[in-house]
Amino acid sequence: MANLARVLELAQEHHGDAVAYGGLTDGLTYTQLYRSAVRIASRLIEAGSKRAVIAEPNSPLIPAAIFGAALAGATYAPLNYRLPGATRRQLLERLGPAVVITPEWLDPAESGAMPYAQASDGTEEVNPAAIVFTSGTSAAPKAVVFEHEHLLRAALREPQLSAGPDQAALLTAPPFHLPNILILLSAIHTGRRLVPYAPHHFSAQHWLEMVKTERITQAVLVPTMLQRIVDHLERTGEEPPPLARLGYGSARIPQPVLTKALKLFPDTTFSNSYGSTESTGAIAVLNDHDHRSFAASRDPVLARRLQSAGKPLPGIEIRIADADYSPLPASNQGQILVRGPQISGRYLDTSSAMVTDDWLATGDQGWIDNDGYLYCSGRGDDTLIIGGENVAAAEIEDVLINHPAIAEAVVIGIEDTEWGEIPAAVITLKGADITALPDDLSEWSVQHLGSLKRPRHFYIVEELPQTPTGKVIRRQVRQHVLAQLRDEF
Repeated sequence: MANLARVLELAQEHHGDAVAYGGLTDGLTYTQLYRSAVRIASRLIEAGSKRAVIAEPNSPLIPAAIFGAALAGATYAPLNYRLPGATRRQLLERLGPAVVITPEWLDPAESGAMPYAQASDGTEEVNPAAIVFTSGTSAAPKAVVFEHEHLLRAALREPQLSAGPDQAALLTAPPFHLPNILILLSAIHTGRRLVPYAPHHFSAQHWLEMVKTERITQAVLVPTMLQRIVDHLERTGEEPPPLARLGYGSARIPQPVLTKALKLFPDTTFSNSYGSTESTGAIAVLNDHDHRSFAASRDPVLARRLQSAGKPLPGIEIRIADADYSPLPASNQGQILVRGPQISGRYLDTSSAMVTDDWLATGDQGWIDNDGYLYCSGRGDDTLIIGGENVAAAEIEDVLINHPAIAEAVVIGIEDTEWGEIPAAVITLKGADITALPDDLSEWSVQHLGSLKRPRHFYIVEELPQTPTGKVIRRQVRQHVLAQLRDEF
């Protein structure tokens, strides 16, 4: 299977009249989706473009554009439709000559003739499958290039049985991020109905209602969403929906929130995926058995593994390395490197994230314990050096989140003449009063973190800046803190 289009071709042959994308009553069947992809492919070929750009929210246009570009041998390039027009134009310029797909391209009056020769069976030259921009949480976004093989290996990693007519997945990933493509490919491959969830602002109540109304059996969430769902269910006493599978990833989740989620969804299979855009999605997974056993364990070593990223997926190698990329022994912290056939690691400007012998530098710091479980302690630039001691920002954040008044916490390091760096915390609070700093917070921090690691500054915000996938945009948090410090002095 050398082309993404083959996934849809096979699906429409086996599940033609079943709903592929959308609601129970108004979704597109596999046959309809295939015809829509053919119409888009026809227009791409007519335009003579080898790059197909789209900047739209989740709708049937997204899968039609993905497969339409593949049918035409073009490269699919989604842009964040929420960005200001000037920023989108800058990204478009970086992509070079391209044509922009709009909703009008799905006009059923357009010709539906088969537009391509044998692009999907690999007998003709096919461009890269996709170009996806990274989140850019700590720097400007990079354009990562994916071949068809990268995406197919990541999405169809293991043989999957065809889904039953009662199975449906809720798609919460925004269309301009890689998980959207991978989840779509996996769902289409198995014949599972995919339901897009695309509100402007996430609402736990609306999400729960949609899961029940659309009879969703599996979903993937970012930790922020899961935390809000847990808070809603605890506050209202509402009965959680009977989900079969619930996955999460993209960012860390506080252990108390995860423990509550496991209790609220006792019959749901949980999984935590760790990966990046450059690694073409997940490279390690913490499975449901690990979730349940570690959450119930009284052994502190095992209980701690609930915060791990799990173990490498089949075919994936993970290494912890020093600054020179040499491997470190187990339980030593260093750079997380990854190697495997799904890894892209290539940028549009022809530069590479590969550092040595096909190893990708993820940019994350972490360690692997004696039993092979991977722990991610954050980005390399999320490590504070306080009085010569390396301290992960995540370590301080995990403690702060246990304060009964704190909902979320982000810690950054600011320069200090005595200590080199000192921690500053930006927090959101629970409850109605989101302006008053808890009186005991400074004393509580010393008690639970010690005098070295306690934050010297606290700043309260109503909401932390986040990407659509739930990752905190740390550069904006840092800018906020520095602005506050300038005002204070």
